[in-house]
Amino acid sequence: TSTAFTWSAANAFRFLGAITHVHAWRNLSLILFMRDRIDTFDPGSGDPAVTGSKTTISTQIGSLSPFTVAELGEDLFFIDQYGHTRSFAQTIQDESRGIINTPISLHIQSVIERVNLRRLQTARAMVHKGVYHVALPLDNALYPNEIWSYNPSFQSWIGPKSLTGFGTFGVHSFENEPELAYSGNTDGGNAQLYRMFQPTAAGITVTSTYETPEIILGNP
Repeated sequence: TSTAFTWSAANAFRFLGAITHVHAWRNLSLILFMRDRIDTFDPGSGDPAVTGSKTTISTQIGSLSPFTVAELGEDLFFIDQYGHTRSFAQTIQDESRGIINTPISLHIQSVIERVNLRRLQTARAMVHKGVYHVALPLDNALYPNEIWSYNPSFQSWIGPKSLTGFGTFGVHSFENEPELAYSGNTDGGNAQLYRMFQPTAAGITVTSTYETPEIILGNP
């Protein structure tokens, strides 16, 4: 069964800054990412207008890349507003201890310094077999052109996987197949399909065409 709650302007929970992404966390709360801030909202066990509460996680760290938020085990990874990869659990821990938040991508600082911050919203990421794969727009690229992979079990990075000449529009894992990255142009023509299970794996050129997405409107 469901219960209808009565909401009014007095019941609204207001957050500072424009919300760039909302992530449902373990069916318990919502994580709200803003440009330079992270808050959580707990609806409580009853009427959210009465039992709901919000908590500030950080007023310095945020995210402009909604498609990079991904869960891995008991943690959540995301790209912050500076292009760094961060752990949600570590961010909470660092904030509670009153120390400077340390990104897990600090070991590839030379790569992060090349991130095109103006196109950071185009970054994409996914988790496959315990590894966090992130596609970043580097240098003057308008879309992600390199993929880096982080293995939290070994706390190590693997990369780069360069996607020269193509803009990465998404990364995807299909069933039990090796992780895949799709890249291509927006007006059809050629695209490349990468199998990333080996750092030196070559891309496979395939023919692509653009079609209008199917829209299901339901039964008449």
